[in-house]
Amino acid sequence: MSSRVVSLDSKVEEMLNIQTFMKHDFSTYKNGFYDKMDTVAAKVTSSQTSLETSLVRQLIEHQLQLANMEQLLEQRTVDALSVVEQLLVHRTKDLTAVANIQLLESSAVEVIQTLRKDVDESDVAKMNQLTKMNQMLILRKEANS
Repeated sequence: MSSRVVSLDSKVEEMLNIQTFMKHDFSTYKNGFYDKMDTVAAKVTSSQTSLETSLVRQLIEHQLQLANMEQLLEQRTVDALSVVEQLLVHRTKDLTAVANIQLLESSAVEVIQTLRKDVDESDVAKMNQLTKMNQMLILRKEANS
């Protein structure tokens, strides 16, 4: 029995040695795993910071481009409104000129109509006589020359 106890004792000792070896081996692998995980986490954090910095720079650039485009659009709008205003001023002047011409034409028609009313038939006869006398004088001058 003593040999069985010794054999059992040696088997227990062997199992304890294996268990100690396994604990040590697992601890080594665990430390290696945690070291690699720390390295991966550090790289992810570094990449994330780099990506955030890059995105912020790109957003700032786009914001500046949009601000420049907004200023350009605002300036072009002001220029276009100025041109439209000038066109309206010229159009208003043209319409005023047309209205003045129409007013002068209607006034001239009224004056002519008034003059026609004032002229009587005897004045027309006198005008016809004067016209005939003027024609005769012209014919005589031509004949004398």
